[in-house]
Amino acid sequence: MQKIARPVCRQHGFTDYRIVTHWQDIVGRQWAGHCLPERLSYPRGRSAGATLTVRVDGPLALELQHAIPQILERVNGFVGRRAITELKILQGPLPRRNPRPKRMGDNKGRAGTGRNDTLDQEISTIQHDGLRHAMTAFARNLQQYRKPDS
Repeated sequence: MQKIARPVCRQHGFTDYRIVTHWQDIVGRQWAGHCLPERLSYPRGRSAGATLTVRVDGPLALELQHAIPQILERVNGFVGRRAITELKILQGPLPRRNPRPKRMGDNKGRAGTGRNDTLDQEISTIQHDGLRHAMTAFARNLQQYRKPDS
């Protein structure tokens, strides 16, 4: 799992990929359904004082703003140190979630293979069904944020 999640998360500034993969555990089911961590930005040359950018469904942004101290406390407690000092709210729609994970072979014939083939091969080696499905869904969600190849 680390082989797959770590490089993708680092592209969005997440030095600790577990913030993304365990978001629901960190903020709870109620918030996890309405917000997603999008970027983690550290000041140059520092490993503390980071800003966590969170995308929130439009109407709940104000409510989340009131919960910022609790969310920062939970994230820092999860990381094990006071690394994040600011939470930036980005109001906007969240990616649509599939009600059930698709199987690895369900995306045959889609454009944009190449890097995705390697990722699919890595994920297909995971023996645990639940973990394999979770990593498939995680990879698809992150692909929505990836910049198109030039």
